[in-house]
Amino acid sequence: MKKTRHPRVTTVLSEMLDNSWLFKWRAKVGAEEANRIARESASVGTTVHYRVLNKLIKANLPLPEVNFKDLPKNINHLCEISEIQWDDLIDTQFKIHPGRIDVEVNRVDHDLKFTGTYDLAANVSFGDDKPKWTIIDLKTSAMARESHFIQLGAYSILCDTKPQQAAVITLCPYVQKNPDLQGKIYILEKDELELRKNQFLELLEGYHKKQEKKSVRKTTKKLKNIKKPERV
Repeated sequence: MKKTRHPRVTTVLSEMLDNSWLFKWRAKVGAEEANRIARESASVGTTVHYRVLNKLIKANLPLPEVNFKDLPKNINHLCEISEIQWDDLIDTQFKIHPGRIDVEVNRVDHDLKFTGTYDLAANVSFGDDKPKWTIIDLKTSAMARESHFIQLGAYSILCDTKPQQAAVITLCPYVQKNPDLQGKIYILEKDELELRKNQFLELLEGYHKKQEKKSVRKTTKKLKNIKKPERV
């Protein structure tokens, strides 16, 4: 029996959101250089995630699957910068309270047919606010983007405990992109998180319809290529 694979949250967003800026950038720098930068950025992001999140749990996370050829020579320095940013934010802007902490949790929604892995869920307070069950997504970009907020909306569906708020935390270690080398927090209150969830659900519905049309076209093409039996 063929196993059905549901799309990841990031796959849905990549397919359904406007990525014209990305195509323009690739055309500007060239495909080879764009691919190199993308691989390096992904490997740095994965390594930073591991270094930061691994401190939050007693058992070690599985080692990240990265190609060492894609890592820059100063990867340790970049990770140290991001870790300092994280520690500074913990000291000054938010607190993770004792109790349940979920790290790198993968979940599947078979009814809505999608899957995803969120970085962190815990009881978190920002500033002087009371602690609330919160989903947090870490990024190594200089700032949060629209897709990041919709991504949190998707993760709020997958979380088994309904989050009361969410946050994107950017830990950008590149001085040319983040001159002050400060981490940043973008908080989504409950109402905005609900809005982002609904945005994702609309995109997800469109994604599945798009895939169905592709499947129909593929089947039709196969049928056309089947040779009709010759009459005797």
